Amino acid sequence: MNHKHETHSSSLFLLELVIAIVIFALCSAVSLQFFAKAHLWNKEAKALHFFSNECSMAAEICGISSSLEDFEKQLQNLYPDTPIKNGSLFLSYDDLLKPCSSSDERFLYSLTFSQQEEMLYVTMEVTDTNNSSIFFNLESIHHIGGASYAP
Repeated sequence: MNHKHETHSSSLFLLELVIAIVIFALCSAVSLQFFAKAHLWNKEAKALHFFSNECSMAAEICGISSSLEDFEKQLQNLYPDTPIKNGSLFLSYDDLLKPCSSSDERFLYSLTFSQQEEMLYVTMEVTDTNNSSIFFNLESIHHIGGASYAP
């Protein structure tokens, strides 16, 4: 009789152990999903910060430019290997936010600029090519002409 009682308690212990392992497995599966999502959010935040800085640099150049030609010249100094055609500049970036060819691109950074009367208009847009959505957008307007103030 003693023998049956020991077998019953050991099988109960084994059942408790299996239940504990199942609970820990479920908790780890949920935790893993949270860590994966946090990693993706971190990558997206880094990309957003990077493109925010890129667009801010172009907007600052717009703000200090004295003419459309001056703005184009300063852009060419900022991006020397990228051609500017018809008031547009296009840059491709990969997943690591490094400049790349258009076949490997993850993000397309487009910058368009024009002058109407005495105003310089600059539009910066970053497109996520994985889902063809706009990732970041910024517009800048700068008054480049006009009379100077004399007291």
